[in-house]
Amino acid sequence: MAACRAGSSLLPLLLLATTLPAGALRYDLRSGHTKCISDEIKVGAMAVGKYHILGPDDGSLSSSSQQQQLPDSHRMSLCVTSPHGNSLHYSENVQSDNFAFTASEAGDYLACFWAPDHRPPASIAFEFD
Repeated sequence: MAACRAGSSLLPLLLLATTLPAGALRYDLRSGHTKCISDEIKVGAMAVGKYHILGPDDGSLSSSSQQQQLPDSHRMSLCVTSPHGNSLHYSENVQSDNFAFTASEAGDYLACFWAPDHRPPASIAFEFD
């Protein structure tokens, strides 16, 4: 949880509470680093997100059978927090997951992804909708 509040780079993007259909956004995350995404959400708005790690060789989506073949370095964690620092979602060492919540506070919500440090360093590609 401490990584959720660590001094991470903040990438302001409107992702969590959009009403228009959109495709997933792809990100690259280096092992040992954190990537945070924020969005301003109004009270009562529902936010839904899902994310999954892409295959390391060709960037194709990892199917459930392929996920078993991903190296140990291809795992990440996520913490979603409210504007007042309340934890709304936490997952650790996963290849994919999803979350949903109804905002009880107005303001900037923060989703921080991080990957464990590996030697040699690994780059993890993932998609977030």
